Amino acid sequence: MFRLRFVLLTFCCPYSHEQHLGMPHLPAHAHYCLLSCYSGDVLLPNVACYAAPCLPTYLCGERHKMLPLNDTEREYVVRRHNEIRNSMLATDMLVMSYNKELEFLASCWANMCIERPRPSHARDLCRATNTYSNNGQNLWADASTNSSVDWSDIKHIGAAIDSWYAEKDNVAEDVIRSYKYHESEMYEYYTQMVWAETHSVGCGRTQFSAYKYTGVSIVCDYGPAGNIIGEPVYTSGVKPCTRYPKMIQNKNYSRLCGEEIPLENDTFYPPFTLQAIKHQCDVLVFLFLRFLLEFLLN
Repeated sequence: MFRLRFVLLTFCCPYSHEQHLGMPHLPAHAHYCLLSCYSGDVLLPNVACYAAPCLPTYLCGERHKMLPLNDTEREYVVRRHNEIRNSMLATDMLVMSYNKELEFLASCWANMCIERPRPSHARDLCRATNTYSNNGQNLWADASTNSSVDWSDIKHIGAAIDSWYAEKDNVAEDVIRSYKYHESEMYEYYTQMVWAETHSVGCGRTQFSAYKYTGVSIVCDYGPAGNIIGEPVYTSGVKPCTRYPKMIQNKNYSRLCGEEIPLENDTFYPPFTLQAIKHQCDVLVFLFLRFLLEFLLN
């Protein structure tokens, strides 16, 4: 396993030509290559390692644009999530805060423009941070032949959140009490949104094109991850913040617990800037590594 970790580290984070005291110099994002995830016995490298510097792939098309969120949109994302969570009759629902590191990882994956019909096959392989080794991920995309659509409009973020919330109608009460995954039943985006112990969210957004279509892909990462088999999505009850001792009700959301971390207190600085120019060599390397890892998992 150590050998596999070393191979992935050197493959994803190549040494520079600069040497210091005979030791190789690692790039700024190298620590993400040590923040790996496991699927059984298989080591999965972090998206900020194997996809760095997160160049758009050929799947993004000629009209690709990176659409980074501004503070107004970040506040909108976390407010919409908290409004939805505040509507739950739960005894343990934590308030959410926006997290810029999760946004960085989500943006890295969004910039790949990989859309697949099944969520489990469309997500990145690992999005671990120093804070949480396991983070969740929701995906949404839309496209149109209408060239006048402004895909940077905040309404598309709202449409993504609305579509995830709409999965509520697919969830049975027994799933809320003890989460179980049914591939044929679409509710895992909703359950991640309202997972009681998840308290951080960060989102990435990119514009893509294919043939006559232009569209947007929105990726939101959640920390810590929900949708854990056998665990409750939340604990039902009419008295909020009573499941655990010392839980404090939020002053802005009466049914949520804890304090929201102000956006201005998030001082995360990304180790590299996401690129908008496609580089064919890097794209081929990324696709090869993605194929190799999926082969090992199957």
